[in-house]
Amino acid sequence: IDFAAANIVEPAGIGVLLGGMIENQILLGVSQVTESNIQFRGAISSEGSSSQEFCAMTIEDLPPADFASNPLFAIPTTDIPIALAGYNITLRQTSISGIFAEDASYFSDGMLTGDLDMRELVTVLGPELGIDTPEGLCQLFIGFGVSCESCFDGELYCLSLAVEDITAPETGEVIECVFDDYCHPACGNNDCNIGTDFQNCP
Repeated sequence: IDFAAANIVEPAGIGVLLGGMIENQILLGVSQVTESNIQFRGAISSEGSSSQEFCAMTIEDLPPADFASNPLFAIPTTDIPIALAGYNITLRQTSISGIFAEDASYFSDGMLTGDLDMRELVTVLGPELGIDTPEGLCQLFIGFGVSCESCFDGELYCLSLAVEDITAPETGEVIECVFDDYCHPACGNNDCNIGTDFQNCP
């Protein structure tokens, strides 16, 4: 999923700015499929490419996607990591849907919704804007007509993210399990016992 090629409609007024700061793509691989469900494995790409970043942990616990309306799929709410301007943050309460092409070479009409937490985003935007608190960021965005809303924990620090018109092509690559950050033979800066930990992948 390439955010730069999609349409970020929320947060209104600042979606384009945020989209330009997202440095990696979200990768989805199918590990199992039935008539009613698809089990995806999630990963992030290397910066500026669609190749898997092997130093970042894969998402092995994505909830099964509803596939009963094949070719439409819908992944229920979950948390997904992304890299924003060199910082790792988490898209909270994220859902993804799309429609597979007949030959499964891409999906189109994709939609992604989730929450951006100002408590994480202040680390990214704060130094540039001279703001050091999530409250300050929320106050700033009021000037764009955007108000912070309730997060997953009930605190009023989140902005809704909505991305439409997603078209995601097949990359031809298989997503490999990465048990933990910096824990894969292809990662040049490993911080684990590859012989033991790498075997913990499903």
